[in-house]
Amino acid sequence: MNAWQKNAWISLLFIAPLWLVFGQLPILLVYLEGPKFLHLFAFACSTIVGGLMWLFLFFINKRKTTVFDERDQFIFIRATLVSYVVLWLYFIAACIYAWLRADPERSVSVNMMPMVIVGGIAVFLIVQSIATLVQYGRGGKGEQL
Repeated sequence: MNAWQKNAWISLLFIAPLWLVFGQLPILLVYLEGPKFLHLFAFACSTIVGGLMWLFLFFINKRKTTVFDERDQFIFIRATLVSYVVLWLYFIAACIYAWLRADPERSVSVNMMPMVIVGGIAVFLIVQSIATLVQYGRGGKGEQL
């Protein structure tokens, strides 16, 4: 298993679930206690950190020399492209769901907007990790000796 596969597993098993928990917690607190500066600041920080969490994967194992060849670059580009397309489909589905959910006399809750943002970042991370793992395949492909 090479470094990119390890990064995909870490992102899939730890970063995305933690992002969902810590990203949704400030939204729940705003819903229960009303908008306070601390809750809004926590949401802004968790959104920024969660949105840039994938950058930390580049700095985890810097002591080892990581070989990044054309195949790895091609896999990374395709995984990012697939996750970007799925992210757009997710946002379109969320907008259509909100539109269908609201009656002509009612409106959509403002709590739905940050929930869509948090879910969108989690969808991007999960799809990118799955696409990376699928492209490397199962078994001994991509291992370094």
